[in-house]
Amino acid sequence: MSVSSKKYRVGILGCGRVARFSHLDGWQRWKDRVEITALCDIVPSQMEAAKKEFPEFCGRAKTYTDYRAMLAEAPLDIVSVCSFSDKHYEHTSAVLESGRHAFMEKPAGYSLEEARRFRYLVQKHAHLKAGVAYGMRYHSASQSFRALLQSGALGTILTGEISYSHPVFGEGREHVNANLEDTGGHLGRTGTMPSENLTDKAGNYIASSELTRSTHPWDFARYLFGEAEAVFSTNGGNTDIQMGILWMKSGALVSVLAGATAIPKIGGNQHQLCQVHGTLGSAWLTRDMHEPYVRHPYYRTDGEIQTWPAVTDLKDTSHAGLIRTKNFLDAIEGKAELICSLEDAAKTTDLLHALWLSERTHARVPVLPGIQTG
Repeated sequence: MSVSSKKYRVGILGCGRVARFSHLDGWQRWKDRVEITALCDIVPSQMEAAKKEFPEFCGRAKTYTDYRAMLAEAPLDIVSVCSFSDKHYEHTSAVLESGRHAFMEKPAGYSLEEARRFRYLVQKHAHLKAGVAYGMRYHSASQSFRALLQSGALGTILTGEISYSHPVFGEGREHVNANLEDTGGHLGRTGTMPSENLTDKAGNYIASSELTRSTHPWDFARYLFGEAEAVFSTNGGNTDIQMGILWMKSGALVSVLAGATAIPKIGGNQHQLCQVHGTLGSAWLTRDMHEPYVRHPYYRTDGEIQTWPAVTDLKDTSHAGLIRTKNFLDAIEGKAELICSLEDAAKTTDLLHALWLSERTHARVPVLPGIQTG
């Protein structure tokens, strides 16, 4: 931390849309605790856009087109990694190796090998914090809903159902990484994305909503229900949607419908629903675009209706930028545990690859535990 300012010095690596409306917007809610000292992007106009959108907060930040130069020269305590998914390991590992805390966009690993290496890095740099921005975890209602499931109020959890539709963005990538084919958009339109564009040239799966359906509900399933021992998944030949069944180690059976089918900027189209049934009762969590998550009353088999107030996140209803930046700062100071650590998020990457393999083989696939060391 900077001795003179008593604030954490933050750098933004990758200054595109997510960096601006999620990371920078989140960090600027805590101006009394952080300052932006550096911006980095291979596209200068992205850094210009960030400075224009947040003139007071990052207008004085030094700009870099090479992340290595930023890490070598800039005064930094924390780096937000907001680059494309196939660069997450390269960039986040460099941040940790430089001795800075890292808060990265999902997913945690472009490949299973990168997920394995992330686990090693977390152990190697245990004195540093490494968090991941799986947004559905961070909302207050999501956390209280999880607490309900873990409290035993619903008895033994029997089934869970999660539905999630991510908006489609069609403006395209500002640049295309050398080892990828251009998909023509952030997510692509339904039915327009050939399956070969979901892999790199070596055939490795791109486990990311950068190029295909959203990863959020699969991570949320882990957050609520624990680890899966096996999965079955299909997309029916449509690469923008995915339906799957998770056999949880707890004995619960969880279904997930994930898609990139909603129209952006139209309220109500980014629908998210989770319903859970246990031996003693049932509960629901819902959210529509631009609205807060709502944790509904839960119903018990003995006829009792247990009501509770809706838990709102004020103006933090999209990617939970305010909550997750606060959680990360509190974790650095030993005041809280990370809601989504890098090591935990790597397990979601394991799950995503099992889902992909199930799609390819049309079979139930076990979720193999990740290798913990290098």
